[in-house]
Amino acid sequence: NFVTAWNNDDTSYELGPVTGTVPHLIPARNQSFDLRDIMVFTRMWHYSHQTGAGRMLVYDPLGSELNIYQEGHSLVVDLPSETKAAHVSLDYPWNSKSINTPDEINSSEVIQLAYSHEESGHLVIEKAFMTSESAKNIAFDINTLDRENAVIEVKYVFYDDSVRIIASGRQTLDIVAIPDKYALHQNYPNPFNPTTTINYDVPQNGKVKMVIYDLMGREVRILMNHDLLAGYHTLTWDGKNNIGQIASAGLYFCQLHGQDYTKTIKMLLLK
Repeated sequence: NFVTAWNNDDTSYELGPVTGTVPHLIPARNQSFDLRDIMVFTRMWHYSHQTGAGRMLVYDPLGSELNIYQEGHSLVVDLPSETKAAHVSLDYPWNSKSINTPDEINSSEVIQLAYSHEESGHLVIEKAFMTSESAKNIAFDINTLDRENAVIEVKYVFYDDSVRIIASGRQTLDIVAIPDKYALHQNYPNPFNPTTTINYDVPQNGKVKMVIYDLMGREVRILMNHDLLAGYHTLTWDGKNNIGQIASAGLYFCQLHGQDYTKTIKMLLLK
C-alpha cells in the first residue's frame, strides 16, 4: 500500500516527518513523499517484527513456482518481473548454517528491510521497488558452521502495483555446505592398515587432483583427478597402488592440488 501510494503520489498514505518514539510517533505530514516517510515506515516495520505484532501471512500456493537456487555461498530468489513488493521468509537449521541478512536499503528506488532471529533460525526480508528498473531478486549469504548439507524452507508473498498478490507459496531446498577455502585434513586413522579416510574442502567448482607419493617422491596412487563441485568431500585410500597391488608398509605423502592451492600431509601405513 505504501509503495503504491508513493508511485501514485497519494499523500493519504504519507507518514512523516514525525516526532516522538516508536510506536508513539506524532506525525507532522507535509503533503510530500520523501525519505522521511520511508524512515518512518522503516522504524514501524522493525517495531512490528521485534514485538511480534507483524501481520501473519498465509502462503497458499499461487502463481508459477519461483526460481530459487544456490550459487556458491549465495541463495538467490528471482522475483516475477511485475513485483512491486516482496516478502520472503527463511527457516533454517541455526546450529548448522548462518544466513547473513542483506544490507538494508532506504532510497527513492528500493526499500529493503531485514529482521533476523538467529536463535530460532528465522529470517524475514521485505523489499519494495519504487521504480521498474530495479533488478527483481533477493540474495542471501550462507555460511556453513559444519561439514553437513542442510534443508531450508523458503516462504514468500509478492504483490503488484495494485496490491494484488501475484505469487505466494513455499519451497524446501537442499543447501550444499561450501567451505571458504581449500583444505586437506589429516587422514584417520593414522597410522592405518590398510584403509584410511581423507577429508578435504573445495570452495569452488573446478579441477581437483589428489595423489599418493612414497618416501622417494614416486607416484603410488592417483586417488582423484577430475572436475569437482564445491563442497566438503571425503576419499578413502585402500592402501593399493595404481595397478591394484597393496603398497609396502612405510611413510607416504598425500598431496591435494586445487586452483592456486597445494598441500601435503604425511600418512603411515602399517603391516
